[in-house]
Amino acid sequence: MAQTGEASALVVGTGQHTVFGAAAAALAQDQSLSPFQRDLRQYGLVVARLTLALVVIVLAIASVAGQPLVDSLLFSVALAVGLTPELLPMITTVTLSRGAMRMAGARSSSSAWPRSTISAR
Repeated sequence: MAQTGEASALVVGTGQHTVFGAAAAALAQDQSLSPFQRDLRQYGLVVARLTLALVVIVLAIASVAGQPLVDSLLFSVALAVGLTPELLPMITTVTLSRGAMRMAGARSSSSAWPRSTISAR
């Protein structure tokens, strides 16, 4: 471990001519969504809307039944929070199966898939 001294260095690249600069440029580019990402987002929004509707329905039924409003609201929010992680695997499974069916219909091969959809080990 050096406490004091002098050193010399040779700069071989700055800005976008470095690894960090290339990564920053790649992140700054506007990337279009793949069909998988688009379907996943659409299906997730449908499930989120259904969850919100379920919360409103439960809240309405509980208030009509004469339950205290605060307790009904807490139960509705707890229901939504509990449903969200339970529905995420379903969203992914349905979206992946739709993509597989679409690729099977198009007779797609794995060599034509974008690199971002193929995971490493």
